[in-house]
Amino acid sequence: MRLVHIMLSCDPRVEARLAEMLPGLLALGHETAVITHPSASAATWLRTLPISQLALKAALGARDRRAAARLGPLLRTLRADAVLLYDPVAMALARQAMTHSLPFIAVTEGDAVAWAQDADCTFLSSHAAFQMLIEAGGDAQRCLFVPPMIDYRSGFIRPLWRQPPTILVHAPLHEAGGVQDFLMALSQLAAQGVPCRAQIVGEGVRVWRYRWLARRLGLLGSVQFLPPLSDISAYYAKADLFCYPVREGQNGRALLPAMAAKLPIVATDAEGPSIMLSHGQEGWLVGRDNPDALAAGLAHLLQDEDMARTLASNAFHRLKQHHVREKVCRGVSEYLEEMVRRHAVSQAQVPEVMHGISAVA
Repeated sequence: MRLVHIMLSCDPRVEARLAEMLPGLLALGHETAVITHPSASAATWLRTLPISQLALKAALGARDRRAAARLGPLLRTLRADAVLLYDPVAMALARQAMTHSLPFIAVTEGDAVAWAQDADCTFLSSHAAFQMLIEAGGDAQRCLFVPPMIDYRSGFIRPLWRQPPTILVHAPLHEAGGVQDFLMALSQLAAQGVPCRAQIVGEGVRVWRYRWLARRLGLLGSVQFLPPLSDISAYYAKADLFCYPVREGQNGRALLPAMAAKLPIVATDAEGPSIMLSHGQEGWLVGRDNPDALAAGLAHLLQDEDMARTLASNAFHRLKQHHVREKVCRGVSEYLEEMVRRHAVSQAQVPEVMHGISAVA
């Protein structure tokens, strides 16, 4: 199929959805073109892929008629079979440019989903987003849950833990990320004499607040704040245990590198971890916004490396069953092909119906 992806947002979260979906569909042999905002940072890594990459040069407001006028001929030139849209501006301009002559697929997750009602189908990466869309009047029959996905390295044996073990945290540096809860839990571990150190990776304007809290709790010697990189796999390779202390609003995508790296996981019972991990089977889940429970969970695994490795192995096998990019995108591709076929049939029936009305008249 010929697929066109349109992303006119510069939000890193939106770009992450494109980065997750695009390589898998491309690997399945679909001809691909991507239309982005001229200032999108994704343009850099898109140049490394064998695709047609275009920037829509216009004001790019949702009601910008000039942008819609440029987008229409562009889509017709690309001869797309389906269009995947990643943000509300892309949807609004595409609808102005092409009305209903192509199947439009909205790709979204836990952010505002009302704009996806204009799509022929919606790909959702969280169950919370699915519920939000239904409450906004969306059709459950036109929604497809697409779980977070990743490529992974098989056949490796993780080395024994370093002494003291290193806990890696990869979470947003704001209230919902739960980093404050983790630091308080780490302080409790220090008071209990459980040896460990921590590395915290994340983005957010409040990093200074967490540095100050670490200093106040006497943790500066055992906590390191690391800059987020485009490829943070090296952080996972050097860690011994992964902690995901989020309070809300996360689909669990950050768990995948930990599962792929065979890291034992201690996480809260937020939506993402609860769906991706079973407590006591693939990870250790604790209550949200509860530093005491988080400290107990971390201590439990830090003091039982054999159990921790068993959980990590189970999580690795679960990843291979449900979150491998090739498998997930193959299912998405089959769904797309069926939707394109049905759309073509429905479009072909319109002239026949109109001809029958004329004949009766």
